[in-house]
Amino acid sequence: MPQCCSKWSPLCSAWINSELVKTKAELRGYEAKAAETEVLVHEELASAEKLDKQGVEQADLVRAAKSAEDNYLLYLRKREEARITDALDAQRILNVAVAERPSVPSLPRESLLMYGLIGVFLAATVSAGAVFTLEYFDPSFHTPAEVEAFLNRPVLAAVPDEGGGVSYRLYGPNAPEAAFQPGETE
Repeated sequence: MPQCCSKWSPLCSAWINSELVKTKAELRGYEAKAAETEVLVHEELASAEKLDKQGVEQADLVRAAKSAEDNYLLYLRKREEARITDALDAQRILNVAVAERPSVPSLPRESLLMYGLIGVFLAATVSAGAVFTLEYFDPSFHTPAEVEAFLNRPVLAAVPDEGGGVSYRLYGPNAPEAAFQPGETE
């Protein structure tokens, strides 16, 4: 507000009217600019939607063209193969492929460790079976009670063998020659 408008005067009224006219003119300019901007926004949105639809259509067309090209190349290759087959049949030539010679594998199929473990297991099983069989069919006497049961007579004496008391030998007129293992003595 100018200095002259400190009191109400016609000059102040003129200034206010001029400011009001300027402000109304600016308002009409801004409203026109807003309307124009709104029209531009709508046009750009419509353009974006149109481009989006065209992009989808283009992607469909590119996909269809790629599919048609693949089919064309497949049919072209099949036609060429059929032409070659017909030419070979006409000249009675066989189509033979060259076979490659077999090669030795770089690593064995079976592991040496596995063969070793199987061998140890089989050796232990066979050894245990042999020991059990020999013990089962051993004809020697193990205790003096077995001798009494076999001879139907009492044992007179059981003397440890010379090897340190590990087995016993029976002495007497009817004593068998077999030695028996440690056990109870009378």
